[in-house]
Amino acid sequence: MRQLLLPLSVAIAAGAPVQLIIDTDLGFDVDDVGAIAVAHALADQGKADILAIVCNTGNDACIVGVDIVNTYYGRKMPIGSYKGKFGSYTDNGQASHYVNDVKGKFPHTVNGRNDVPSALDVYKSALQKAQDKSVVIASIGETTNLQDLLRNDADLVKQKVKKIVYMDGGFNFGCADGAYGPNDECWKSAQYVVANMPSPDVEQIFQLHGDNHNGWWMGKNPKCAMDNQNPVKVAYSDMCHSTGWCDNYGRDSWDLNTVYVAIMGASGGGQCSIGSGRPCAYSVSDDGKTENRNYNDHSKNMYDFSLIGDVSSVGNTIEELLCQAPKHGPSPTPPSPSPGPSPPLGCKASITAKAGAGPAMSGYGGGDYKMAWDGDTDTFYDYSQANGGWTQASMASQAKVTGIKWYPRANFGSRHVGGRFVGVTADNKEVALATISDVSDGWQTLSVNQNDKFTSVKYYSPEGGYGNIAEIELYVPCGTITETVV
Repeated sequence: MRQLLLPLSVAIAAGAPVQLIIDTDLGFDVDDVGAIAVAHALADQGKADILAIVCNTGNDACIVGVDIVNTYYGRKMPIGSYKGKFGSYTDNGQASHYVNDVKGKFPHTVNGRNDVPSALDVYKSALQKAQDKSVVIASIGETTNLQDLLRNDADLVKQKVKKIVYMDGGFNFGCADGAYGPNDECWKSAQYVVANMPSPDVEQIFQLHGDNHNGWWMGKNPKCAMDNQNPVKVAYSDMCHSTGWCDNYGRDSWDLNTVYVAIMGASGGGQCSIGSGRPCAYSVSDDGKTENRNYNDHSKNMYDFSLIGDVSSVGNTIEELLCQAPKHGPSPTPPSPSPGPSPPLGCKASITAKAGAGPAMSGYGGGDYKMAWDGDTDTFYDYSQANGGWTQASMASQAKVTGIKWYPRANFGSRHVGGRFVGVTADNKEVALATISDVSDGWQTLSVNQNDKFTSVKYYSPEGGYGNIAEIELYVPCGTITETVV
């Protein structure tokens, strides 16, 4: 593979890889797919460490698309979604058409925003784990998540974030011009974020002077051939063919520039440009459509960037990144770990699902209370309400319980902490057996110190847990009606 030739206007990042968080509205347009692919390609070159990717709309297509691209590049990191209504109105419309196609063709484990934590939780977790003043945020969508983050913990942002690069302008800062439905949750968010981003501690960079012709894929002279095994190429092909938004070069977009500059840096001319050394004070109107610069206020650490020089060279560089094959290849789906004896629990009990809270959540891959006892770690109980979930199974005979093994719903570990297992006696008395205090991947083991005998066992999900649990196994003294010695 030939070495990438970086345009003169772009300063190569030196030293350790950039600690990057991407905040995207993938799903409406295809350019966010390309922007995330650029980040993965630069991560494969050692230029970036992608800490997290979050969606700033409630569109299910966004988080599904993020998961598909991450899986293709063989790189997993925390992902989260905006949990409000903004953007959720486009789930079944034209906004997600290309995602619907790639969703049916490429591996993924996420089917909607309810399959992932909130963007706010992902942001906070990623920042808390990062070194001080190390994180760069590439904002290539609306500012709903950033508003929530600043309102929730502005001090954490001040401590951990070094720089934020906005793909701004009237569409993103203007809450998508109504394309995502009612925008009351997004209204004034850009105004709030720009004004309340800790300044001058966090450098804010605006792409007020974006350069087009940094699109990809349907041009007359693409740098690499179509590959139906590449979801990014398939997404671009779908979008360009179905919308007519692509010209002879490709799908013009500034989003890819924004991610590229967040990682590699940029210079440019003008009074407020990154390379000028003369920051300006920016302000944003209520509707996000107007951005003003105060050329006389140099205290805010705010700049804009323009990829000056040969614009086509920037596009060529980005296209080469998109043509770059994944370093690690698609992430295989790991087999479910086999339960192991640590510590010895006794013998596995014969059990039958008995009852549970319903109805189940629909549309997110889970099922009713029986899924927790079906022997399959790929299924999970998903109650339709955040609170009040429980599931119960009967044992083949009355017995003392010596241990419990359980398997969490993938990517939702926090929904299990505080979950309680109780034994139910023949006279319907409930006795505490064990409580989940922490969660890791794979099978978890809980020892039980109880002398009572039980006819069944119930699991009570914690508040906010939606009943989620993938699998439960019960262990009893050997000699009871059992299955496997463990």
